[in-house]
Amino acid sequence: MNCCARPYGCEMRSRFWLGMIAHRDPTITLPGAQIRLMRAENLDEEFASRLHQHCVEEMGYLAEVLPALYRRVTLDNTY
Repeated sequence: MNCCARPYGCEMRSRFWLGMIAHRDPTITLPGAQIRLMRAENLDEEFASRLHQHCVEEMGYLAEVLPALYRRVTLDNTY
């Protein structure tokens, strides 16, 4: 997650690197053809939908928690 100050508050973005596929054993190198096949099989529309759902839920939780945390830390009750 990346958080950046903005005139209207704080902007947060999530970034995902989905290109790295490797064997759990670092001494084993997977063939390029196998990696391409694994990407094609796993990085599909269902995966994207589930990742989107995760982001929506995560941002929703933060929207609930952060205002109260801000007030507690800053003692600013105007927000």
